[in-house]
Amino acid sequence: MKIKLLTFLFITTCGYLSAQAPFGPATVSRNASKWQTKSDLWSALKPSAPSTPLLTNLNTSRRYATCANRPGVLQLGLGYGATIGAGWMLVTDTGLLTWPEPGLGMGYHINFRAQYGITEGISLGCYLRKEGGVYSTTDVETFFNGFTVSGLGLGFEGKGYFVNLEKFAAYVAPSIGVSFGSATINDKVKNHTGKGGGFSYGGTLGLNWYWTEAFGMSFDFGYSVTSQNGIFDTRKNGYVDYEMVYGGMYVGTGLVLNFDTRRY
Repeated sequence: MKIKLLTFLFITTCGYLSAQAPFGPATVSRNASKWQTKSDLWSALKPSAPSTPLLTNLNTSRRYATCANRPGVLQLGLGYGATIGAGWMLVTDTGLLTWPEPGLGMGYHINFRAQYGITEGISLGCYLRKEGGVYSTTDVETFFNGFTVSGLGLGFEGKGYFVNLEKFAAYVAPSIGVSFGSATINDKVKNHTGKGGGFSYGGTLGLNWYWTEAFGMSFDFGYSVTSQNGIFDTRKNGYVDYEMVYGGMYVGTGLVLNFDTRRY
């Protein structure tokens, strides 16, 4: 019984292998055609290699992704800072006499900044700044107790990056602009307020720290100077106009948003 079963399995196996073997011209031709069809199908489905321009663009994107500032990136920032410095005010009265008023004090600024990447090392932009300060007199023989200032500044700012990484960007930023505002001085009797305008300039050493590709924080240390000329509202009561300069060293921080315009 066992011999018959083994004989049956042997014959069945040989028959199956004979059917699958490429014996005979027709069978060889049929199998060759079948494999040729699979080869053509694989060639059609196989993805072609990307062209050189695409490879160049991919390599450029990878390189740019390691830089916080790069061509086409729009950088928006909102920040706050405090200033420690000095001010000087020259008041002219109705008798055309001038009264100098030096002072020391503190100030603040709230600013909005926008920058656009020109190269990996340079960006150009503008700022809008709200500022103010209080200065106490340093002259004990003066007729005044001190003065306060408040104004709005608008100007241009450029940044040069000496560190430009994916998460960190350190820069120097000179700025120049115009200023509009008011000044109030106290002559120990009443306040006298005048409105005027002038120009401002400054320089910043800053650092942007990015949590993600788009969001981060800014840290600034620098100086700013504002010069302003104005006319008193109470000029009929003793004072005509004023000239003043104020400013000092400041520190500030804020939030930064990076927006890559090349992707849209």
